[in-house]
This record gives sequence, C-alpha cells and structure tokens, in this order.
Amino acid sequence: YSQLEKVHKETGGTCTVDSAFSKRKCNFLIKSSQAQPDSAQEIVVNTEATAMRQSAEWGMRSFQASFPRIKDRILYEEMGERKLILQMLVLLFNYRANKAG
Repeated sequence: YSQLEKVHKETGGTCTVDSAFSKRKCNFLIKSSQAQPDSAQEIVVNTEATAMRQSAEWGMRSFQASFPRIKDRILYEEMGERKLILQMLVLLFNYRANKAG
C-alpha cells in the first residue's frame, strides 16, 4: 500500500482493483463493486473499473491458455532463470498475438 500511496501523492494516479482487494478505504484504489453506486459519477467510475478488471482477467486467461503445459508456480526473481523464463513467455505471447491475432 505504501508504494501505491506514494505514487498517488506524487502523480495523482489511481489503481483499479478487484472488490476483494482491500477492506479499507483508500483514495488511491478504485474498486469495482457489486453494490449499486449512489451518484452518477460513482456509476461511471464503477462501470469503467469493472471493464478494466474484466479486460485484465481476460488477458490473463488468454496468457494462461497460450501455455497450458506450464502448471508449476514460477516465482519471479531479479537474477536467474525464472526471470528469463517469464520474459520469454511474454515475448512468445506477444509474437503469437501479432502474427496469429
């Protein structure tokens, strides 16, 4: 939370998260919620947050479907083979998206 809050204070940027992400209210987190918003502004923000969350979920599903044999958890590290594996997966996914559609 401290990193997100720091970015929010410096740039005014916000982060869209799932409704289950945090129980506390933070100015720098926009949640898509199940409850009906009260004002027109809240309705717009909730609709946009839901659309962003869904597109991220669909993107992750697409990425996971592209590599169905990778079932093991790959922990990210700054040095080593895991970083290389993750970079190669992203490059292969982007190549496939550009060439196959």
